[in-house]
Amino acid sequence: MAGNEHESACGRHGVPARVVGRAAHRVVHTQADFDRMSAKITAGAQPWKGSFDQLGNSPFAQTWWPAYNIDVIVRGDAGNNYTRSQQDAQAIYQLSMRWKLTGNTAYADKAVEIANVWSDLSGLGGNTNVSLAAGICGYLFASGGEILSTYPGWAPSEKQAYKNMMMRVFYPANFDFLWRHHDTFNTKGGSTHYRLNWDTANMASMAAIGILCDNKAVYQQAVDYFKNGTGNGRVDRAAWYVHPDGTAQTEESGRDQPHNMGGWYAMALFCQMAWNQGDDLFGYDNNRVLRAYEYNARYNLWNDVPWVFHRNASLTYTETLSGAGRGLGGYPSYELIYNHYANVKGIAAPWSKLAMGVLRPEWVPGPGGHPSAMDNLGLGSLTYARDATAVPAAPVVSGQWSKNEVKLTWWGTCSATSYQVQRAASEAGPYTLIGTAVEPELSFTDPNVSNTTAYHYKVVAVTPSGNIESAPLAVNRSLVTRYTFEGNLQDSVGTRHGVGKGGVSLPG
Repeated sequence: MAGNEHESACGRHGVPARVVGRAAHRVVHTQADFDRMSAKITAGAQPWKGSFDQLGNSPFAQTWWPAYNIDVIVRGDAGNNYTRSQQDAQAIYQLSMRWKLTGNTAYADKAVEIANVWSDLSGLGGNTNVSLAAGICGYLFASGGEILSTYPGWAPSEKQAYKNMMMRVFYPANFDFLWRHHDTFNTKGGSTHYRLNWDTANMASMAAIGILCDNKAVYQQAVDYFKNGTGNGRVDRAAWYVHPDGTAQTEESGRDQPHNMGGWYAMALFCQMAWNQGDDLFGYDNNRVLRAYEYNARYNLWNDVPWVFHRNASLTYTETLSGAGRGLGGYPSYELIYNHYANVKGIAAPWSKLAMGVLRPEWVPGPGGHPSAMDNLGLGSLTYARDATAVPAAPVVSGQWSKNEVKLTWWGTCSATSYQVQRAASEAGPYTLIGTAVEPELSFTDPNVSNTTAYHYKVVAVTPSGNIESAPLAVNRSLVTRYTFEGNLQDSVGTRHGVGKGGVSLPG
């Protein structure tokens, strides 16, 4: 590779370096995660041991794997080499994993050798697809490099050179794409021309680089984009339509399922990075990420799901729901999703649980096959599987009145065997059983309602250790506020001078 004068891990887009120490905060796996993996491997417990054996057989995890010496990663043009670049990123990650889990420094030394070759990377090239290389290669190199950064045998100057490369090559490309989208705001009528997977790959890369380089400002840019970004990676655009059953239709579900799940894999990885920094994006906006995963799992397990038409900002297409590539192959990430919600938080994720069971143990990427196989770190059954939590969460109920019926949905309890739906005329009760439900369904429709009556509902999770009740939910069909109008210009639509009168909630 050509030599470069390394920049410090600062000075890009006004972002300061090392604004806060993050020594205990890891990208995708914490030390507690490695301790759990090691204990399970030693005990021969499944699925951890089986997944660890897959790692041991992977070509990327061997000390003979050769480093790829190039100056520029190219995607989308003559000289494409991004797949081979991702293979080296996989090798850094897998060799670092083997070192952490076995203590054999030969694996770490080989990872250091490969990482040092990549420290002199000059840049990224190609057509607009270069932004996919920036995101995917970025989060792969940052994830593996961060694990390796805990190895005492990696010289501090070499380690810093690798971090400088990540800030010099990948971070500016991530930033440029997320904030400019190749000028499609001007040329295509908005920032949603590029699909979800483009945004989430660059969000994951930016967050991982911020953590690797101890740069909170870079990391925070990715978090802010998740909440307030202009493109499809903003979570309320990614999981863009919440259906009455509580699941969320996803931005690429009408394109094809491999791209759809690829975008959500990067989203899940990004949320895990944030969780390791103390930021709960999994729970953001009432578990919106889980709503999307439950929708995707249900559909890709060959069940019907509701859908609505989807259009992008430039109105160049109208999508329904795509069956192209339908199924669970390609981007396994259900170990991460299910174990976080169920075994960290105690929340049921029934469709994700079924998908996880089909895929377990989640595979490890290897040479050959479709290039997109290199996008996934894999090994989820080793890295994210957990024992069942001893603290299941209580159900949390939502409801809406529609067409002379009340539709209830709820976040379930991870250990529930069934649910009882109860109703009362007042919050204090008494409550009467009106129905039951069994996972994977977490919804109930009450058709026996009157438009002028308020109802109070509870959902009770039946578990082997006893029943767990939700808080009561009041549902009525009423206007929030009643306004009267004066019949003059102050009543005009859009005026800031309208005067509200009354404020009594009335049946509507």
